[in-house]
Amino acid sequence: MGLASIAVFPALLPTFQVEWDLINTAAGWYREFLEAGEFREPEMTADEWREEARRMTWSGAFDDGGLIAVMGLEYAGDAALIRQAYVLPGRQRRGVGSLL
Repeated sequence: MGLASIAVFPALLPTFQVEWDLINTAAGWYREFLEAGEFREPEMTADEWREEARRMTWSGAFDDGGLIAVMGLEYAGDAALIRQAYVLPGRQRRGVGSLL
C-alpha cells in the first residue's frame, strides 16, 4: 500500500495496550546492532509507557484500521523534541515515520 492510504491522527488518550505492543514490536529491529546484553525485552515496560504517555503529545499512523506507527513529542519552550518514534518492522522504510 502507498502512503495515500495512511491516516495520521493525534493520539490524545493512548489506549495503552495497542501502542505499547507496537513500541515493543518495532524496537526489536535494532537488537542486531546492540552489544550483547544491551537489548531489553520488553524495550519499554508498562510503567515506563504510562509515564511516557502522560508527558508527551502522541500521534499515530493507521492503515486499514490498524495502528502501524507512533511518535511522541515533548515540548520544551518553543521546540518540539521527538522522544519516541516507532514504525512496525514490515512498514519501515516506506515514509511512514516522515508522515508522522
